[in-house]
Amino acid sequence: MEGNNENRAKILAEWFNNLAYLKQRDIIDYMGDNIDDFLEINTDEQKLFEELVDVVKNLTINEMDRGDKIIETLLGYGFEKITANCLLNFCRGVAAPYIDSKIINSMNPAQLEAVIEFIINNVVLYENYKHMPFKVFMKTGNFENRETAQRVLRFIKRIIDNVCNRDLSPQVLEQELINEYNIEKELNDIIIDNINHSLGDMQQAYLLAKVNRLLLKLSNLSCSYDI
Repeated sequence: MEGNNENRAKILAEWFNNLAYLKQRDIIDYMGDNIDDFLEINTDEQKLFEELVDVVKNLTINEMDRGDKIIETLLGYGFEKITANCLLNFCRGVAAPYIDSKIINSMNPAQLEAVIEFIINNVVLYENYKHMPFKVFMKTGNFENRETAQRVLRFIKRIIDNVCNRDLSPQVLEQELINEYNIEKELNDIIIDNINHSLGDMQQAYLLAKVNRLLLKLSNLSCSYDI
């Protein structure tokens, strides 16, 4: 992390450490459980908390979620161990797609093409993956380890979900992959072309899956009334 960002992180650590104990506990509880819909702190504190989360998110991305290194850095900024752990756990979910996208960018075009075709044909259109060991997917993408393969699968499956559920269009996804996740154009084109090619079939598969889930719920409800 650059010097200015590091200094800012130390200032944020000092701000947090100087909060009243009960307020610190409330923030830690919120990060640990996230049960409440909102955090009861004033506007200025909310801005500082959001800045703190952003700092830890970026640190998590830069360190590729290497927990020991991130905790060591946060302790160096002045955070207590419990606070550092809570911040890391809280920010991991936010940082995940950005870390996943870095792995996508490290793939060669042929590797990415094979992976997307596998996901569309064996995860989305059909559930063949349930009858395959995970190493089949790892071999398809020539992944060195399971975590890397899982990250790529999660990222690609999530963006396909977004399009097939009509949360966004392929055109908007294309811009998001470039502007938000910095996916290289050649790789971006492969992703979008494969989604567009199978979009109609995938949307039908998603609709059928939703109908089947609804029928199952209705069947279970009917059985409960029959008892």
